[in-house]
Formats: sequence, structure tokens, C-alpha cells
Amino acid sequence: METSSTPHPVYLGVWTNWSRGPVMGLTLTMTRSNADLLIAFLAFYVAFVGRRFWRIFCFACHSIVSSRTGRAREGTYHQHQVIMRNAETATSGVVALVQVLWAWRTARGRPIGMLLVTLLLASMCSMTFIVASGFSSRISSLPGDEVLIRGGRCGFLEESQKSMNTFASTLSPYISKMFVNAANYAQECYGKNESGLLGCDTFVKKSLPFTVDTQAPCPFEPSLCKTQTANIKLDTGLLDSHDHVGLNAKPEHRVLWRKTLHCAPLVTEGYKSLYNQSVDDKPPKPMVRYHYGKWAALSPDSADNYTYEYVNDPLWDYNISLSDASYNLYTTAAYLDRGEIYPSTGGYRIDGTLAPIGFTPIPELSSVYPQSDITILFLSSNSMPYMRRTTDEWYQATTPFRTLTHRNYNTTSERTYLQDEPASPLGCVEQRQFCTHRRKAADGVSPFCTPLVGMRGIPGTTEALLEGDPEPGELNYFKWFYNVWITPQDTLNHAISFLHATALQSRFSISRNTQGPLPDNQWQIEVQHMFSTLLASVQQAFVHAANIPQAPGLDEFLAPPASEQSTYLCQNQKIRSNAYASFSLFGLLFITILGMIVILLSYLLEPIAGWFHRRGKYNDYAYYEWISNSSFQLQRLAHQGVGAGEWKGATDDVPVTRAGDKLAVLDFERERGLPLLRRPWREYRGR
Repeated sequence: METSSTPHPVYLGVWTNWSRGPVMGLTLTMTRSNADLLIAFLAFYVAFVGRRFWRIFCFACHSIVSSRTGRAREGTYHQHQVIMRNAETATSGVVALVQVLWAWRTARGRPIGMLLVTLLLASMCSMTFIVASGFSSRISSLPGDEVLIRGGRCGFLEESQKSMNTFASTLSPYISKMFVNAANYAQECYGKNESGLLGCDTFVKKSLPFTVDTQAPCPFEPSLCKTQTANIKLDTGLLDSHDHVGLNAKPEHRVLWRKTLHCAPLVTEGYKSLYNQSVDDKPPKPMVRYHYGKWAALSPDSADNYTYEYVNDPLWDYNISLSDASYNLYTTAAYLDRGEIYPSTGGYRIDGTLAPIGFTPIPELSSVYPQSDITILFLSSNSMPYMRRTTDEWYQATTPFRTLTHRNYNTTSERTYLQDEPASPLGCVEQRQFCTHRRKAADGVSPFCTPLVGMRGIPGTTEALLEGDPEPGELNYFKWFYNVWITPQDTLNHAISFLHATALQSRFSISRNTQGPLPDNQWQIEVQHMFSTLLASVQQAFVHAANIPQAPGLDEFLAPPASEQSTYLCQNQKIRSNAYASFSLFGLLFITILGMIVILLSYLLEPIAGWFHRRGKYNDYAYYEWISNSSFQLQRLAHQGVGAGEWKGATDDVPVTRAGDKLAVLDFERERGLPLLRRPWREYRGR
């Protein structure tokens, strides 16, 4: 099932796309070559149904117009009836009617009106089926380009019970590659300036929606933020596991989730200290320490009373690092839950006891959002100069540096600047929320939701989602969603620990180890891109879970679905693909069955009319006129009218004469321009 045009194996056959419901959502997925054959057949089939519908229309029109009394009628009437009886298609009928109207263009009255009405109806019939035949191919576009992944390596990845060496050699490179892919996807598909170099048409949604508030308040104690009103908050609102990440499921089995990220540049005055670090026989190295919380290490007595330290003078090693000037981005985090503070990770002390490793924030950071993930990003530009004076709150570079001379640009000179803060801090608060339609909120309408919490608070709050549910298996739908969703570690700290400075958008305007001009809101642009990367990593995680990529040693971390519900979701992951075609099964059956009814009725109509005629329940004149207006019967009438041949089968489809009878010949010499039938000369002499 896997082709070179799509990296994922696709299920071929009938399945239900729950976006369209249990009936309209019935979908048939086929290979593109088989789909082309089906589309071609549908076009032929619809055209054939159109021909048979035209026969029904002709029979009805002929019968309605037919003279019930047998009185003499004008020529337009008889020509109208002949057309209705013998035109094979609506198009040929339209042409014939136009010819009759043109021939009788000087006539007036009801006969012309009858022809005009029939012409209008015939034109509508012709155009309807021409359009229907052309648009029959669109039946493959009704379900869209959504298909199901069907792979043999379904599951999620978990880190537990594995050694550090195994993690570092197998799972860590895989997660790192996932984040790099997610960052590239966010760069290409979440922005407004899509270049088209990367495909943005695999996930069911090109990008997950979120709102941006660039005038948000401080997410910490007001004294910690550089500004109280120009911070940024991003909020996805409630996203649907079916609509947004492609887990194909009934509404009652879906999970709603929400993610928020609230960030602000932090002040450093009062939260940093300076000291000199001895470096062998070199001059002392000036350092700065930032005090936003305590960093706990592995040894029992080593708990550093600072969060991060960095060289205070970017020119201390300027001559060494000039040719390699670049950004350094460091992150640390703590996870808060109901008054408890969990550092970013854990490890074993030398004595074998488990100890927290990471960052314990000061109360000013943790008091506003007691159930959240607190992350601090420290940005250092090192010795890299800025081409323009930068007032962005995170990148701020107003310290004058040396003057650069551009010999290639009219020998102009420009003052450059250095970053003001050796490691500029940016604080962020992350929260998540989960909801379900299985339970309702207090208003009886809205879905039941957990409060907004951090990563550590999820297990405790989600237990209430399906509490008391009469179907115990329903919890497995949420468990599968949660286990896959958490695979890429949906935290800002985790993403930056793998991406480092490659997560920054400012690097795209670095030229010759010099930072180009930056807007005053560059830090907000960076936060939006980081948030987009996190959302893209979630989209990617669900697609990968349906068919985990092959990688050496990765099977050790693979956890297959453990329940019937998990297996169902694992086999019902949707993506978009143009390498296959999906048809609405309802549409196919509707066209096929309706067409068969039209075809069957068109062939049974005349036998049914004959049956009613034999029982005296059908107008004799209309019945015999329909039979007599056929081309073979009109031929019989013409020859029999001049006494040529002895005929039988006057009410059959094809009348015949006696064997050897000679019929009339065309006489166009007796009166020029008026061809007539006459009996053969030998028959005149023999009588």
C-alpha cells in the first residue's frame, strides 16, 4: 500500500469518516489508477442513464401531447410526435426541434408554443446530464483527500525503565529529529509567507489555530516583568482530537484539549550577582549569576542558590569566538501542581537515592499560576554585534561597540552594538486543559472540562473526566490520546533543550557573524514560532503513532495499544494524501441505484403501457400513435399507403413483408423537388 508519493501506508477499502456522519461518511479509498477507471465508468454510466431518462421523457411528452380523439392535426404536431418517438438523445432531440421551429418560423399559434415548451424541457434535460456526466468525477472530491494510515508498527514511545545510555543512543535522537521537523514545519506552514518548498498537505489541518494577545498582563508578580501590559499570551482554545489531529472517532469518543502559553521578559535588577571565576593561569573570568530560583544538583549538599550563570563580559573571549559568534539559548523549568514544585527532571545521587534535578522557582514566579509549568529562557548573543540599536525587551542591544566599515557598499561605516544583558531572561507559563462530551458541565450543554493545569497536574485532574461513566472502556480512548500527545513532551523546556538556538527566528537575519536589524517585537515573534513548533510536534506525534518509523533500537521504547479502544484509534488515524482517491460510498450507491431505476423504468415503460392497453386502461390512439411513429412503422405506413407489399407486425418494433415482396421506389422525376414513393413498374403491369 505504500507508494513513493506518500511515506505512509494507506488503508484501501471502505471506512467511515466520522466528520460526515455514519451514513454520509461511508468512504471508499482506492489507488489513483483504479480511481481513474471508476471515474471514467461513472461518466459513461451517467451519460447512459441520461439517454434512458430521455426515453422516459419522450414517452411521457408524446403521450401527453397525443390527440385523444384522433382528429386531424397540423404538420408541426406530427413532426413533434415523430421527434419524441425517434430522437435517441436529448441533444439530437434539441437539434431536431430547432430544425422544425426554423422550418415553421412563419407559423403562429399554439403548435409553435408546444414546440417551444418541448425545446426548453429537452434543452434542460440535455444540459443537466451533460453537466452531471462531467461532474460525476467530483464524487471523489466529496470526502476530500483524507485517508486512513494503516501500518504494522502502531504505538507510542515511552521512556520508563530504560538506561540513560539506551535513551541517549536511540530515543533521544528520534525526539530531536521530531522537534527539528516540527520547527521546520512551523516555519513553513504556520506562517503567512509559505514558500511551497515543504509539503503542508499531510496533516488533516495545515496548522492548529490559536489566538495571540500581545497586550497581556504580567504572568508573574508585577515586579518581575519589564512591562505590565505588553506581554504575550497564546491560546489554542478547545481543539478536537478528531477535527484537528485526525483521530477518526465518533463525537462521544473524542477528546477536547487546550494549550496556553503566557510569556514576559524578566527584569534582572535585584535578581543577579557578579563574581570573578578563576580560569587556570588566565585573567579572572567575570561571571553573572541569575537568582530566579535554586538549582538542585545530584550530590546531597550541592544545591546552588542561583538559576543560571554566564560570562558577564562578552569580549572576555572575543578574539577566540569572533569567527564563531552565534546565539546561546538555555532553558530551565519547574512543574507546579497544587502547591507542590517538581523540578524539570530527576536522577540518582551517588548514594543511590532519588533526587530532583533542576530548578525550584522563587515565590514571585510561582504565586500567580500555582498549577502550571514555569520555564525561563536565557538568551545570550555572546560577542556577536548588532548592526542596529535594538530596543526589543529580550534582545535589547544598546551598548555601543566598534564601527564596521563596508568596503563593498560605498565604503560606509556603521556603529554596531552589543547585547545589554549577558543572558537575557524570558519567563513563560504553560497550562493545558482537557474536556469530554461524555459528561456535561453545570449548564448541561458545554462539555465537562478539567481546570487549566501544568504537566504534573494532568493525571490528577483527568481522572474526573470520565468518573462514573457506565462504559469503563471509554477511559481507554482518552488514555490513548494522552499517551500519544505526551510523546514529544509537550513543554517549551523540552523543545528548547533539543533545538537550542536553532529555535530562534533571528538567526535568519545574521550575516557574516553580525545580527541584522530586528523589530521591537522580535521576542514576541520568537514566542509565536516556539508555540507553533509545539503544536506542530503534536500533529506529527499522532501521525507517527499510527506507524512508528523504523529506527535502530526504537522498538525497545515502543508501547503497542493495550485495549480494543486504543487499537481502534491506532488504526483510525487520518492524514491527507493526493496519491489516493476517496469516494463517497453513499454518493456511489445513490448514483448507481437511482440510475438502475431509471434504466429499468425506461425499458419497462412500453411493455407496461401495452399491458394497460390490452386491459382497456390506456388510450388507444396514444398507444397506437406511439407505435406508429417509430421509424420502422413510419416506413411501413409510407409503403403500405401506396400499396407496396403485404405487411405484418404493424404493432411490433419491426414490421416485415412477405418474402420476396418489392417495395415502393423513390420517384423524383414526376415533379421536381417533390420526391414521392411509387410502386415498382412491374407490379403495375402485373395487375
